[in-house]
Amino acid sequence: MSYEYEYQAHLDTNEQTLERLQAAINRERHAVNCYEALMKQAKTDREQRQIADIRDDEIQHEQQFLALYRNLSEDPIQDTPFNSCPSTYLESLRHSIEDEQHSVDFYLKSGDATLDLDVKRCFYRMAKDEQKHAIWFLYFYSLYK
Repeated sequence: MSYEYEYQAHLDTNEQTLERLQAAINRERHAVNCYEALMKQAKTDREQRQIADIRDDEIQHEQQFLALYRNLSEDPIQDTPFNSCPSTYLESLRHSIEDEQHSVDFYLKSGDATLDLDVKRCFYRMAKDEQKHAIWFLYFYSLYK
C-alpha cells in the first residue's frame, strides 16, 4: 500500500469536516466563556489585557469557523453545554494551558483531514494562535506556581 493511498483513506467527508468545524466553534465559545471569568481573576492589569487579547482572538476564531461552516452547510450549529470553568486563578490558567494544547492537536489533525484548502488553512492558522495562547498562559502560570 502506498503512502498516497493511506493518506487519502483518512481524509474526511464533507459531513466529517462539518462536524470538526462545529466542534471547533463550540471549543472557541467555551474558551471565550472561561476567559471572561479568567480576566476577572487576573492579578495585574497586564495579565488582564493579555487575556482580553486572547479572548478577542477566540471570538475571531469562532467567527471564522462559523463562516466556513455556513459556506458548506445551511444546517444550524448544534450548541453543546459548556463545562464549568475552574474557580481559582491558578486552576484556570492550568486548564487554559491544557485546553489550548488540546485545541492545537485537534486543529492540526482537522487541517490534515480535509481537502478543502480554505478549511485547511483556517485550521492551521488557528493552531498557531492556540499555541501562542498556551505559551502566554504558561508564562502567567509560572509566575505564581
